[in-house]
Amino acid sequence: MSSIENVVAASGCLLTVKEVMAVLKIGRTKTYELIAAGQLEFIKFGARTTRIKADSVEKLLTHGIAV
Repeated sequence: MSSIENVVAASGCLLTVKEVMAVLKIGRTKTYELIAAGQLEFIKFGARTTRIKADSVEKLLTHGIAV
């Protein structure tokens, strides 16, 4: 089982920013840059809570970052 599968199995289909950072081995700033660029699909709950769709992380791992 890959690391993304482990995280998804543990947390369902939405991941926290910290979980995405760990899976992709990137920093917080880069994670938010990918969100802003539309590379990662996300859902906002209120003003401070952001969750990222696990399938968009999987797609990013499979296809890479579009430039």
